[in-house]
Amino acid sequence: MMTSNHPLVSIGMPVRNCAQTLGLAVQSLLMQTYPWWELLLIDDGSTDGTRQIAEKVRDPRIRLSADGEARGLPRRLNEAIAASRGVYFAR
Repeated sequence: MMTSNHPLVSIGMPVRNCAQTLGLAVQSLLMQTYPWWELLLIDDGSTDGTRQIAEKVRDPRIRLSADGEARGLPRRLNEAIAASRGVYFAR
């Protein structure tokens, strides 16, 4: 049996300057009926408050990584894959 500590699906979501839409995207995931997932939010140097919005999300399945640098989508996806704990990886 999967748990929040051992999700079946890891979802990688690199984000950059998406403060206006991040809340809706996260809310959509939280409304799913399937519970065995984790969301890896990887902030890529946002300057519009995206990181602050992500930090307010309180769900143990959601993990935020932010180093303040803009490193690009390929590197951030690789970081998400490396941090994932699920059997499957979704983007």
